[in-house]
Amino acid sequence: MHAASSCYGNEDQGVMIAAASDSIWNNGGACGQMYQVTCLSGTNEGTPFPCSGTASVVLKIVDYCPPPGCRGTLDLSQEAFSSIADPNSGKINISYQQTNGFFNQLLGVVFPSYYSETLKKSEMLVGSRPPGCVNKCSNCRPCIATLVIPPHERKDSRASYDKDDSYYLLTWKCKCGNKLFQP
Repeated sequence: MHAASSCYGNEDQGVMIAAASDSIWNNGGACGQMYQVTCLSGTNEGTPFPCSGTASVVLKIVDYCPPPGCRGTLDLSQEAFSSIADPNSGKINISYQQTNGFFNQLLGVVFPSYYSETLKKSEMLVGSRPPGCVNKCSNCRPCIATLVIPPHERKDSRASYDKDDSYYLLTWKCKCGNKLFQP
């Protein structure tokens, strides 16, 4: 069942979503902002080691989480929470970083903004999952999984009708700042 949100009313925004507390709400200025959220550890409540193998998720702020009920920075959707931690843990310690870029709602992946011309929001990237980028970017933080188009050269002299300029090979890399690292 879909519930109305403070930012978008009854318009469905997918499942990788969250509500913002006063610390980032900014009188509704947080609406639509994207955050990479990383599970750090458990709290003294619930499961002692709740973080899953995929310890980060990118989500969109769609609602407000008012005090006193909101006792954290972000209130993640069930799907977003369960993708980074054991849903039975209830509350976890997180780090979060606002991200910019094109968001593919089907995968919950951030694409650098220049991909918006190449990829359409409705395209499915079947079989592709972001790698875990924790500790993959040396000491640089945040280390974010991103898709890149690797440089390619044509190695044969095929006829021009064989050339397909609309096809782009994509590969996963871990990115920190403007540097790319192998996952």
